[in-house]
Amino acid sequence: MASSAQPPAAAESGGPDGGSLAGGGETFGDRSLSQGLSVLVGLGLCVTMLGLGCAVELGQLGQQLRRPVGLLLALLGQFVAMPLVAFLLALIFALDEVAAVAVLLCGCCPGGNLSNLMSVLVDGDMNLSIIMTASSTLLALFLMPLCLWIYSRYWINTAVVQLLPLGAVSLTLGSTLLPIGLGVLIRYRHPRAAD
Repeated sequence: MASSAQPPAAAESGGPDGGSLAGGGETFGDRSLSQGLSVLVGLGLCVTMLGLGCAVELGQLGQQLRRPVGLLLALLGQFVAMPLVAFLLALIFALDEVAAVAVLLCGCCPGGNLSNLMSVLVDGDMNLSIIMTASSTLLALFLMPLCLWIYSRYWINTAVVQLLPLGAVSLTLGSTLLPIGLGVLIRYRHPRAAD
């Protein structure tokens, strides 16, 4: 006859609400909850980017493109200085392969949408921030795998094509550029609605 008693360690491994974390009961990491949160975060991001786009004027974007010094400095920092610093830090701290590639990945990733929001909060140059986010995300399609391939060869030997983050960068482009573009269009056609 099989005993239904559990060892003391197994009996105490339940979650804070008495449910099992190992299986059977629902956990916080449940797939449907995780997907629901992802959708909510994505929608919130799109609404935020739409609002930021409504604060941008086309004339000011043109001025930034005619004076590309700030943009060029940002791109040099993003795709030259940051990957190099990440590589040097991985060497200095003698990281193993996995940790070194993780540090390199962080150093090669383009800036995200949060920089646009921070620019608004600190009364920075919103137009420059949006141009930098858009251009660094577009260039990341090619420069991020190239930087990863160049710097990770010290630890691993991977073909550059396998490092292409097409899905992630395309998702970032869609969730950033489309709402911002729609906001800029609303500002251009209906300035009172944009305000």
